[in-house]
Amino acid sequence: MVRANLCLAVLAAFLAAGCANSPLPLRKKEVNTTLFRDPAEAEERVGTLAPGMSEKEYFSILGITPKVPYTILSIKEIQFYLYGDSKLHGPLEELEEFRRRLAGFSGYSIEYRALDLAGWFPGPTSFTRLLTGHDLLIIGLFDKGRLAKALLVGKKVVNERERIYIWDLFGGLVKDVPASAIGAFK
Repeated sequence: MVRANLCLAVLAAFLAAGCANSPLPLRKKEVNTTLFRDPAEAEERVGTLAPGMSEKEYFSILGITPKVPYTILSIKEIQFYLYGDSKLHGPLEELEEFRRRLAGFSGYSIEYRALDLAGWFPGPTSFTRLLTGHDLLIIGLFDKGRLAKALLVGKKVVNERERIYIWDLFGGLVKDVPASAIGAFK
């Protein structure tokens, strides 16, 4: 019996040591990774997009075919990428003119993402999560069918590490217990 417990303890120690030293791949997220070799190529191609070009030329330079997923931007998103997070103030006539002007715009967002999530247990009370890769959006804004603005937004290099402790996972449970229930345990 003592020998079996000792073997189990040694096995647990080896497993814990192995998990502490080598990250385990958990998840991989890839979107449109065949469009470019790397973020530098994406940046280079977006840099060649010239205002005034047609949507067809835009999609051709980026290598976008009908099979490549992209998102059509809403008017609110187009306004954000054109003017930032600004609030509009002024006479009603000017606001209506601005709204009509914006209605002539169209926009597209193309994800270019390759993220790897890995994790390991550096100790008995915590878990370390590591997210690496790149996470970019290519934004194309068109005014009456002609390119007005092209942007590359996001992170060319993602390298995020987060340590999560066991008690953090249960902390939310304690916060959500009503005060009357805590008083019942006194």
